[in-house]
Amino acid sequence: MSELGVEYEGRINVTILDVNTEEGKAAVAKYGWEEARHGLVTLKPDGTMVGTLPSHRYGMPEIRAKVEELLAAE
Repeated sequence: MSELGVEYEGRINVTILDVNTEEGKAAVAKYGWEEARHGLVTLKPDGTMVGTLPSHRYGMPEIRAKVEELLAAE
């Protein structure tokens, strides 16, 4: 995921949370994930959630496509 932050620098911010911390556990609960291995939450600059891609089943092509879709919708 950190490579997306570099690739889209200036267009998106990437934050990686450890689900074993209180902050990570709170995020898992907030976005309704039953099992948190990997997931993508997209937020507007004001913190409003735009969408999620909650699963470890998605690879970088699917994640990149979702980022592109959201950036195009701006």
